[in-house]
Amino acid sequence: MRHPRIFLAAAVAACLAAAAAPAAAADPRYLPFPPGASPPACAVHECAVVDIVESPADWRLPVLTFEAGGAAPRVRLRVIPSLDPKGVFLSVLEGGREVLSPQLVARRPRTERAVYWADLNGDHRPDFVVFVWSGQPGLEAAMANVAFVLSAPGGYEVSVVRTWYPDPRDFLDLRADGTCRFLHVALVRGERGRDGRRHNYWVYNLLGFNGGDVVLDNGGAPEFPAWIQFKRRENHRPTDQLTDEQKARLWRPFEKGLVLKPRRS
Repeated sequence: MRHPRIFLAAAVAACLAAAAAPAAAADPRYLPFPPGASPPACAVHECAVVDIVESPADWRLPVLTFEAGGAAPRVRLRVIPSLDPKGVFLSVLEGGREVLSPQLVARRPRTERAVYWADLNGDHRPDFVVFVWSGQPGLEAAMANVAFVLSAPGGYEVSVVRTWYPDPRDFLDLRADGTCRFLHVALVRGERGRDGRRHNYWVYNLLGFNGGDVVLDNGGAPEFPAWIQFKRRENHRPTDQLTDEQKARLWRPFEKGLVLKPRRS
């Protein structure tokens, strides 16, 4: 007979094996900043698990509750992996009251996750960030859904983006004025460039936080969006292979689904 505490501890360790998941603040070989010249990072804190509830459907999928440190009233995020309906759901409790009902943020309930909190939108209330890795093999193992659970009037709102190599160091304070933005990464398969060949590109944009919304925010950062060619060697230089017209055309399929608002359960 299995001991529930031992098996739950193993399940929690598996759920939170973020160190085993790809993490490098994007691929360091292709960052849009020269080595050692990254902008200052925002204060992003790892969340502590404060409650574990075993799932009646599968003991390997416990419901975990996380707490933002120092918040009054107490704010907690509940991470709910589910087999029916299938996926990872998030809900928020504030002062013991549910202020955000469960919302779907990823389709695979058994993938690795990491949970953080910060004041992203500057309203002096805690926001949560959840990384849910894809669980795919090969290069796509570095892909993840990132759920932003942002404080808003009357409660919390969730937005989800898909990015590569998510890491707390991707939250940047470019102007050193306390304004936090997230470094989003997309892999774009290119068309023929100036050399007559097709190349792939890491495309970097900045996402900002406006109340409960996540928005594209490259303002005041002329180096963004940054298109970095995916080469066999390290490369940090913006590409000169593509015209502005080509970049606009290649980026268009990414625009509509860049930030998603998940449906409620």
